[in-house]
Amino acid sequence: MATIEMYVPLKSPPEIVCDSLLRVVPAIAQGKPPYERLAMSVTLRDLRIGANGEVKVPIRTRVHREDDSWRCALDIQAADRERFFPKFRGRLTVVPVDASCELWLEGAYEVPLGSVGALLDATVLRGAAKNSLWKFLQWLADEIKADVRHGALRYERGPAAGESSAG
Repeated sequence: MATIEMYVPLKSPPEIVCDSLLRVVPAIAQGKPPYERLAMSVTLRDLRIGANGEVKVPIRTRVHREDDSWRCALDIQAADRERFFPKFRGRLTVVPVDASCELWLEGAYEVPLGSVGALLDATVLRGAAKNSLWKFLQWLADEIKADVRHGALRYERGPAAGESSAG
């Protein structure tokens, strides 16, 4: 298992970000609009292919709030053919920093295909899963910022073009 620890700074107060996180993340897990076609992405360059473009893998998430209101557990896996893609198990945490906060993603991903998958992850695909999780965290931070601005009204409208991809 490869360990992940990364964060994105947010300029909003932690209480507001926590409220937003507890609206956004369950909506993602339930596939509510605009998240019904959520996908993780990796660039072809991350896959060591000398071309521009990206590969998107539709995902399923499972989320549950932990005892601490500043934290929730998060599992991510491919929606189809999950045995060929890494699985992530970790947590999202809002960490107060003065009047603002940081959104942390911590956990580990398990590569598929046993020792062959571990070899590919350490060589040819090195950094691909981590980069995909980084894009997901940045995308989630943007979703939280939008939710802070628009609140629950955001989920009453239909999906806008380009809103359902995690990176």
